[in-house]
Amino acid sequence: MPIISRNLASALRFLKFASQTVLQVKYSHINRTQDIYEAFLMQYNDQVLVHD
Repeated sequence: MPIISRNLASALRFLKFASQTVLQVKYSHINRTQDIYEAFLMQYNDQVLVHD
């Protein structure tokens, strides 16, 4: 019985670690997309201002 609970505890710890890693990857991807979008907007605004 203790062996099963120990395996369960380590499995839960691994699942928690895996889910945190996936969340970090997702959020860093979202942040990178936002950075690219903001850079595009700044470039677009510069071009519009130059054309005016």
